[in-house]
Amino acid sequence: MLQFLTNIGKPCILIGHNIKTFDISRLIYNLVKLNLIQDFAKVIIGSIDTLFLIKKKFPERKGKGALKLTVLVKDLLNQPFDNAHDAYADVCALESLIHKYFEPNYLMKFVYRFKDSICDFKNSLSSKENEESLKPLQNVVSNYTINKLANAGISILQLREKYEANGKKGLEDDFGNMCATKFGQKKRKSNFLKCDQLQLLFNYFEKHAS
Repeated sequence: MLQFLTNIGKPCILIGHNIKTFDISRLIYNLVKLNLIQDFAKVIIGSIDTLFLIKKKFPERKGKGALKLTVLVKDLLNQPFDNAHDAYADVCALESLIHKYFEPNYLMKFVYRFKDSICDFKNSLSSKENEESLKPLQNVVSNYTINKLANAGISILQLREKYEANGKKGLEDDFGNMCATKFGQKKRKSNFLKCDQLQLLFNYFEKHAS
């Protein structure tokens, strides 16, 4: 694949249906695993997700399966599509949809940079690691709270350090500000961690204080 992209002779943009949330993360995972991510980053500048474009152009298309590639080909191109999940057939079908409904200059407005996709992937790994570290809190606070903490880059070690440094105030102030910054919120963190959840966290660390 690297040789194929390199032979094109210019930076490439990958186009796929639901590529942003599905294909690109799996591609990056394997490139990292094979230690090829830097090589591919030199030839791939970004990606375009046609699922987003179709949603934007045809907002009336709702309901289960309405945005599947096979259904779109039948409805928008008036063509049968009996080779679902055949890679070559998928590419040809998507190419036909793009050429019919989207101009190249318009497509370029929706390029998602490859380096941003790599950052998203790394953040996802970090979030999973944080969530794993927070497992001791599963019977203490809600799963929603655990997910929010993990996505904000907070591990149980960080929670413990803040508790040991400043008690309940450390949990409330320090992580309130951190998560507010992480999610672009203007409100202070007391809204991020509801009072009851914050109290449960405090009780947990008080009980397990070393």
